[in-house]
Amino acid sequence: MSLFAEGIRSSVLACSYSVLLVGLALVVLRRKDRMVVLGMFAASTIFSAWIRAAGISNFLAGRVATVLLVIVGLALALMVNRRPAGLAGSALLGTFAGATWQPCVGEELGGVLTLAQDQAGVALLLLAVYLVGVMIPLVAVMALCSYVPAIRRWMDARWVALGAKAVIAAMGVLVLADQYDTLLSTLARWSATWSGYSVLE
Repeated sequence: MSLFAEGIRSSVLACSYSVLLVGLALVVLRRKDRMVVLGMFAASTIFSAWIRAAGISNFLAGRVATVLLVIVGLALALMVNRRPAGLAGSALLGTFAGATWQPCVGEELGGVLTLAQDQAGVALLLLAVYLVGVMIPLVAVMALCSYVPAIRRWMDARWVALGAKAVIAAMGVLVLADQYDTLLSTLARWSATWSGYSVLE
């Protein structure tokens, strides 16, 4: 539970925005099957972050792979009336989020990342617990959409969808300009300054 709680605490830090903003944009843009899309995004994010933490492969963090993931993932995710394409886009954007995530590392997460080098299977489960905690705000948004009609209407408003598209488009521009990693590093340092956590580069 302490690991899950650390994930929840980290969800308010700027270092988590790279995961939460992408997830929120997907939830906004996908008016149908939002829960399924969020689940696919979360699973892909967790698996991708684990691959990087376990040292299995750093290729996904490479610039060429990142650009492809953003472009293809965005194109697929925006096909809102095509469920398979939307799910594929969610998986690709989750993979991108996990591969580029630069977490603020507290005591619990630090132990998991150390464990990942020797006991990758156990670390995958523990990292999933932590990242589910990080994504609690997305779960809260989903709950509000499901049980509060006014919130659902607000989420479905055209200007909110345009804002979500602008967020993902801006992310794509930063990736193409080779500035995305710099932005994530800055956000992580800001978070570490006042949270007492360290930064995983």
